[in-house]
Amino acid sequence: MPVPTSKKVTVSRTRVKKLPIYRRPVKNLLEAQKECNYDDASQKDMPERKLTGTIKLGTSKKAPVRTLHFSTKTNTKVRRSQCDMIVGKPGPTREVQHIVTPLQGFDYFFPAVLQAKVVSFVNKRIVSTLQSQIQEDPADGDSDSETDDHDEDECEVEDSAGVAAWFDEDLGAEQDGENDQEVPLEFPEQLDVDVDHTEDGTDVTTRIRSELDQLVEGDYTVTDEDKELAAKFPSWKGLLTVIEFRAFIGLWLLRGMWEQGTSRLSNLYLPEALPIFSATMPRERFKWILRHLSFDGAVQTEDRSSRWKHDRLAAIRYLFEVIVDRWSRPIIPDEHLTIDETLYNLYTQVQFKVYNKGKPQKYGVNFKSINAVSFPYTYTSHVYAGKPVDCPNQFYLSGTDNYTKYLVDYLSERVVLSGRNLTMDRLYTSVDIAEYLYNKHQMTMVGTFQSGRKGFPKELKVPGAPYSSTVFYEKGGPISLTQYSVKSKSRGKISVVVMTTRKPIEGVTKDEIRKPAIFKLYDFTKVGTDSMDSRFSSGTYSSKPKCRRWSVAVFSYILDTTRVNIQTLIALNTGKNPRKVKSFDFGQRLAMDLLTPHLYTRELTGVPRIIILKMYMATGDECFLRHVMKIGDPTQSVEEKLPYRNKPLKTGRRCGDCKRDICLKSISSGAKRTQINGLSKPTTRCEKCGLAKCNKKHLMKVCASCLQECGQ
Repeated sequence: MPVPTSKKVTVSRTRVKKLPIYRRPVKNLLEAQKECNYDDASQKDMPERKLTGTIKLGTSKKAPVRTLHFSTKTNTKVRRSQCDMIVGKPGPTREVQHIVTPLQGFDYFFPAVLQAKVVSFVNKRIVSTLQSQIQEDPADGDSDSETDDHDEDECEVEDSAGVAAWFDEDLGAEQDGENDQEVPLEFPEQLDVDVDHTEDGTDVTTRIRSELDQLVEGDYTVTDEDKELAAKFPSWKGLLTVIEFRAFIGLWLLRGMWEQGTSRLSNLYLPEALPIFSATMPRERFKWILRHLSFDGAVQTEDRSSRWKHDRLAAIRYLFEVIVDRWSRPIIPDEHLTIDETLYNLYTQVQFKVYNKGKPQKYGVNFKSINAVSFPYTYTSHVYAGKPVDCPNQFYLSGTDNYTKYLVDYLSERVVLSGRNLTMDRLYTSVDIAEYLYNKHQMTMVGTFQSGRKGFPKELKVPGAPYSSTVFYEKGGPISLTQYSVKSKSRGKISVVVMTTRKPIEGVTKDEIRKPAIFKLYDFTKVGTDSMDSRFSSGTYSSKPKCRRWSVAVFSYILDTTRVNIQTLIALNTGKNPRKVKSFDFGQRLAMDLLTPHLYTRELTGVPRIIILKMYMATGDECFLRHVMKIGDPTQSVEEKLPYRNKPLKTGRRCGDCKRDICLKSISSGAKRTQINGLSKPTTRCEKCGLAKCNKKHLMKVCASCLQECGQ
């Protein structure tokens, strides 16, 4: 009997749901298999059962059918030797590109040449807007109308320039704006294998360049006339530089890290908000860049109409294909991979928006991707953009089987995939895909089979005894079907079937449900895409801003996936577990590394002193504080101008500015006294005059009155 104690026990109201063992993220799949404690479930002593079905080969409605013969008896020795001969020798694994800092990883996936190209696209649209405003009102170039946080999806355009630079850009290239030099990129020897050439001997890089050359127009070069034109307008309407664009991306990511993507932009520039937003750039400047953000260089709808007819994703296809190609190169996959879809949040009325009631977002853009299982990483992805109005180009795919073949072929051209296993759900599982992976790429697969498909054997639809399982092997082929009867509360007894081309796995768990080992393997290896979605797609740390433009949503998906990939690469190179690295800490570090150079290059002339103090609070550098306090002598200490710096504050005092605001209200004296007594007691003070000030509204290291004295 437990001994009673007088200690007060606090019970949390939030209930944490414990994940079952097959849904827990594990580091080693072999250790996870041992945790299941399998029991032998050999079928040698069972009577032979034969199964024949005219199964549809693909997932589409018009897919051909073929008669397959299965049996519970098989020659295990012959089958094992056949599997060992084909997929028993996997290629090299876990060779990682040497990336150890967040900024280094960002420059690898988003090279300087590509950044300069996007900046040129933005400047092209800015110049077009300024010219139109001059034509409308030539006498007053400074006139402007406020823009709303919700920018309409203005006709995005495409630009067409060669893309040889981003393939050959060095990992450590300097960010010099539009004059970046091209340096050949040296990949590790493990990546320079025969996969860099196709069967006909064509270089893969050359082929990709020739295809992407047709997606954009030429780079826009800023002229002296453009600079003179921009000088007629306010500074926040000026042209964009590479350093400022990187700071813009840093604020974009930081906004998602603090989960402020759905809030209005004006809330991020309030006095009590984070100082980093006001310190980096004005609110009007951020909105101006977001409004003119372009990924292909087009200004009018006619500039993209010829390509939009063949590809509905023409507005951002160029940037998407460039960065996805970079995802697949720095790391060779492990033994297990998974393919699934990610629904990225989007409520804009666009024709390729997808509805899925099983996803948290319900509506969004559908990205089909191949992900790792042991750690969060996306190797390749393809977006569903709908059927074009005219003849489709090479990026349009119809049918789930074609998406699977495209993604596997795309990844096999860059890394070795022989000996790997691909896990998929019933949407992707088909006989055609199983044989395609097994014969062409020497890969195995594991996936649940949809029982409602045409030609599915009727014997497998009928469930057996509760928690019983049977394995059927294909005669003369590598496919095997495992039937498992489950008892559920809502549907009663149901039959679940898993198709695989792996070696025979005979065994069930020793618990009461007696789950087959192949089902456990499916559960362990199916969480790859879910691990990526949990880091941004479900709303947590998603960088998508409050904007109606669908291309901005696709760009946000690119940034979020790139951030997670960089985080995983650095963890693998530094000997850490990628699953245990905190996304918030890493994302904030990456954002600060991107925007810090802009803070030091920003012109302080005319900038309010309160903003410079926010720059000091964001960076911690005393040079900004010396500029505010007018300390020009480097030998003079800051404490001479701030005598109350780092000195404790006596409790019991309230903010004088808050009390003054209450006294100015037209209310009774009793109500004023009640509101003053309700004020919280601040723990901060002005470092110059020493008065107690609240750090939400009336204090930024120095109070407003002291700042006014410093400016005199």
